[in-house]
Amino acid sequence: MKINKNYPLSLAVDSFLRAMDGTRQPSWVFSEEPVQSVRPANYRVLEQEDLYEVKFLLPGFSRKEISVSLEGSNLTVSASCGETESEEGFGKKPFTHSIEVPDSCEKEKVTAKLESGILKVVLPKSKKPKAVQVKIG
Repeated sequence: MKINKNYPLSLAVDSFLRAMDGTRQPSWVFSEEPVQSVRPANYRVLEQEDLYEVKFLLPGFSRKEISVSLEGSNLTVSASCGETESEEGFGKKPFTHSIEVPDSCEKEKVTAKLESGILKVVLPKSKKPKAVQVKIG
């Protein structure tokens, strides 16, 4: 870890963090190097009897900034920051993630809804034909 000796506070914070956890070495404390942040793919897939539900965490994005596409068996969700970055967009990073969709989904009936920063994509499963008992004559 690189500590700037001109800042006694950084030494105090470093000492405190080391006391809390001896294995922890925060490289971000008063570092002179810029912090590179990568937006993780925050999503969850839930399988129910008749559908799959995929939820993506996309806080701060509007409907116009998000696109959902389904090509073949790939569901792709992309979120781009608008043309201008304002204070509202603080912390927003472009996002793209693809998920392979099972063949058992009805791709024509896929729906997506954005509510409170959570994009919910619903993938209905194909209805399996019920077995029919055939009488022997």
